[in-house]
Amino acid sequence: MYEPLSRIVKSSLGAPSANGEDESPIDPQVAADSAETLVALQLLLLSLARTQIQMSSNNNEYTQLLERFRREWSANLAAQLTAR
Repeated sequence: MYEPLSRIVKSSLGAPSANGEDESPIDPQVAADSAETLVALQLLLLSLARTQIQMSSNNNEYTQLLERFRREWSANLAAQLTAR
């Protein structure tokens, strides 16, 4: 999700694509919405990381729970990404 949104935002700013070609013009509203969504995604991930650190800093039980959650999350994400 991050990469496609990032490409839309970069394209709207006139940056060339990864292959060096200019991409087709993007509607300014779509570009603005994509930029807002990208920032929201970044803030969501930052908040998740901060919460994990705060919860696990003084509590071994939370540390173990969050480590298990991270492993399960990673396994599920990997399965979804390879199923495309």
